[in-house]
Amino acid sequence: MSLDKADTANNPGFKSCLLRVPYTFNSRCVDEGIDAEVKIVQQWDSSKPLPDIDNLLNEFQTFLVDKKLKAEIKENKCKEPDTSCTSTYILPYAERLLNMSIPDYRKFAISLILAPYLVNIQHLSNTEAFGKIKECVLKCNKVRRLEPSEYYFDYLIGKAMESARTSGIKPLKFEETLRHKCKALYDRLH
Repeated sequence: MSLDKADTANNPGFKSCLLRVPYTFNSRCVDEGIDAEVKIVQQWDSSKPLPDIDNLLNEFQTFLVDKKLKAEIKENKCKEPDTSCTSTYILPYAERLLNMSIPDYRKFAISLILAPYLVNIQHLSNTEAFGKIKECVLKCNKVRRLEPSEYYFDYLIGKAMESARTSGIKPLKFEETLRHKCKALYDRLH
């Protein structure tokens, strides 16, 4: 989950967990003659709300999908030098998405469908891909205002295209992935 940026010396496990049952005895301390009773050091402050981890879960889920797609791309590389791996093809559901206005799931659609499709399948330049996605986003703006702003979506489109180009990620598969990951968008595109 930490993209290999976690402390390599810290390998928490069940044995190293600092959670002990209060008012029980730690057998290691009993053997050493130390006060062995497990005491409560700090009680849970239930007045504070739990942190919102939805963004973390979305990022992690996107990371897992991206990792799976990269593995599939690696498996499907061209094996014969005569064949071309860079041929373009049309994904009907992505083309439908480009031509419709959707009130929800716009950020999701840009990052996991449109940018990878236009950059890695259609092989459009940054300017062409940006223009097509921006056109789609402006249509969506007429149905429901873009949140937080249109400028944010410009930034999001740029980041999604950059990510798609550097990672080589392909758009979500319609039946296999989109159907389970975002049922509402799948139903709308079906």
